[in-house]
Amino acid sequence: MSPTRTRHLHASVQTQGFTLLELVIALAVSSLVALMATAALSFGLGFSSRMNERLDDQAHTAQAERLLREHWSQRAGQVEVEERILRFTTAAPLLVQGAAMPGAAVYHCQLDEDADAPDRWVLMHYIIPMVDGRTRDPVAPQRLISNLTDCRFSFLRLRPPDRPAVGAPVGAAAVPTPEWVSKWPLGEPAPQLVRAHWVGARAEMPERVFAALRASAAP
Repeated sequence: MSPTRTRHLHASVQTQGFTLLELVIALAVSSLVALMATAALSFGLGFSSRMNERLDDQAHTAQAERLLREHWSQRAGQVEVEERILRFTTAAPLLVQGAAMPGAAVYHCQLDEDADAPDRWVLMHYIIPMVDGRTRDPVAPQRLISNLTDCRFSFLRLRPPDRPAVGAPVGAAAVPTPEWVSKWPLGEPAPQLVRAHWVGARAEMPERVFAALRASAAP
């Protein structure tokens, strides 16, 4: 066989397939592309899940804010307020299982026993109906906001002054000092303003202030 024909035969054999090195490179490139696509898909799914959770948190917080604003604006005379609980009667009847009746609205910050992480709080809401002047068992419990790292309330109080302010004219009346307190003193009229401090596990929630439309006389 002539040298020229031999060279043509070798060239023909080389163009009919791939070398081992070319196959290894092709597999490596394919694996890298697949890995990048999987990582992008995983990131997209995780981002979508986090956004859905954030939207759910915002919806639950908006519902809690709407309920508490509506109820506290109608706050009546009987009030039990502490750092973790609000319990108060309302001037307007409350909707209990489809029927309007007098009662007390309760907002309670509790440690969440069903949470995946420790030290998580849940804001519970329920109603204590009053029938014939007697309180009944709580009804309509709701988990308003879950997975909170902190949940508490504070109340605006005008602290009675001990003395006139520094620099005030002689004989000037002393001015009360506003302060937020976590426990309301006994014997004082019910607070007008309540501040909700709800801290989510994923993002800081701004503090919200709710105002009662009616003044409360001292008990």
